[in-house]
Amino acid sequence: MGQPDLSSNNLLSHPDVFADIINAIVYEGRLVLKEQYLKPFYLNTSAAKPNGRLKGLYRDNCMEDLRNGIRYVIWGIENQYAFDRTTPFKVMGYDYTSYDRQIENFKAQNKKDDIETYASGLLPEQKLAPVITLNAHLLPDTPNTTSPTSITR
Repeated sequence: MGQPDLSSNNLLSHPDVFADIINAIVYEGRLVLKEQYLKPFYLNTSAAKPNGRLKGLYRDNCMEDLRNGIRYVIWGIENQYAFDRTTPFKVMGYDYTSYDRQIENFKAQNKKDDIETYASGLLPEQKLAPVITLNAHLLPDTPNTTSPTSITR
């Protein structure tokens, strides 16, 4: 991780900047996501590899859209400074971990409240928020002529 990575991660840790990027890209400039709804959703964790060593999952930027105690969506923005064909697979791991964290939190709350649940461990009213991740290509002076430039076209 180089200095540009630290700089962009620091910039995106500000809810107003994060909301502006989501609104610009996902909502085509409309003010839909507001900064006051965004709260950090930390995901940094470790997983065991087959050789027994730990592999860390360090998501660049992740925030939850939380309004009146209801989590509407979990947003992630991953920064990419060099072309990496494995990025979609890393993002899938981050997204899986976001869903898994939600499930574990529901199960822990049910156990704390002494609520019995059957197979899934969740109550019917316990809904998982969708996880949406954007990949920000921050590649220096490399024209993109082969990849899509919009999620809407």
